[in-house]
Amino acid sequence: MGKPLAIIASDLHLKPRTWKHRQIVGDSYFAWDQVVSGAIEFEVSHVILAGDLLDRQLNGSEPIIKLKEGLDRLEKAGITTLFIQGQHEYQESPWASLSGSIHLHGHEPVTVGPFKVFGIDYQSKEELLPAIGALSIVESDRNILVMHQVWQDWMGERALPQGKFEDVLNATPALEVLITGDLHEQKLEDHANDSGSQMSVLSPGSTCVQSIAEPLEKFFYVLRDDDHSAAFLPVPIKSRPIFRYPTVLETVEDVEAALARVEDDYEVAFQLADSNKLPEDLCTPIFQYVYSHEVAADVGRLEKRLDDRVHLFWKEIPDKSDKFVEAFTAGVSVTMKDVLREQVEEGKTRDLAERLLVSPDPVEELLRWRREKAKQEVQ
Repeated sequence: MGKPLAIIASDLHLKPRTWKHRQIVGDSYFAWDQVVSGAIEFEVSHVILAGDLLDRQLNGSEPIIKLKEGLDRLEKAGITTLFIQGQHEYQESPWASLSGSIHLHGHEPVTVGPFKVFGIDYQSKEELLPAIGALSIVESDRNILVMHQVWQDWMGERALPQGKFEDVLNATPALEVLITGDLHEQKLEDHANDSGSQMSVLSPGSTCVQSIAEPLEKFFYVLRDDDHSAAFLPVPIKSRPIFRYPTVLETVEDVEAALARVEDDYEVAFQLADSNKLPEDLCTPIFQYVYSHEVAADVGRLEKRLDDRVHLFWKEIPDKSDKFVEAFTAGVSVTMKDVLREQVEEGKTRDLAERLLVSPDPVEELLRWRREKAKQEVQ
């Protein structure tokens, strides 16, 4: 393979805590440090960051300091950082412009080895295609576009997409690679349009777990030119030990078996933390259990047994039937207030409201949303 040219990462979401009300600290900073160290070790000329470097627009000082510390290390090593903004951090004057970094949005393309790298900040659905069409992409060049969007191809059933990969290819048929943030899981696929144009699409995924439901394996990518074709090498990012138990605890015997397994898994977690040389804040593991409402009283014994040694996540499955849909389709009154109250508890009121507003059939969209939710609860 060719010489390493750039490190690619996305969705750093730099912040003190991933979960606001839990003392789980330092994960995003440790991942960012590994991205920076990886760029220096691979001796690349550039780092490409595909948006959501920060978790919010208004930040305390700590995330900004951590971001700048990493950017300063890269600049000192002679590495140029290229970035775009996601919706989480979007500002007129990005914090990531510090330390000589290049904000790709509205900037002339940057040469990285044989590639010309373009970038577009997060765009609304109405602004997406005009923004792509405004790019001055030369057909004879080997072009890479960095974006941060929700795409129909990957998230059409989970969120409101702004566009499709076909839209990008139709507007820029000379594109070789699309690097996209926002999807918090890693993917690398080839996509084509009806005219025969094709491109590789890379989602680096988030650099640390932002939701307990995310994939646990995290990576940054090394860009190489392999025999005149863009190649991407995934490099694992070390992270806090997380034990996810998919089997639903449905009986007292299930809870007893889980209790019996705690000590062994706890020991394994600390062996992993030690072998990966994790900082002290990241040595405390996360255990995630799923249980049926029939044993809700028994799971308290697990919590007492675990005490403060682990960060514990519970998910209760109240029932394996979808009573909401059954009641709705049977004509039983279920008000929008009931629906929104349930969503408020999960912090997703806006997602549901937007789906209902844009749907030509809000009733069917409501049922579709609830079926999706019920399926997730059962899994």
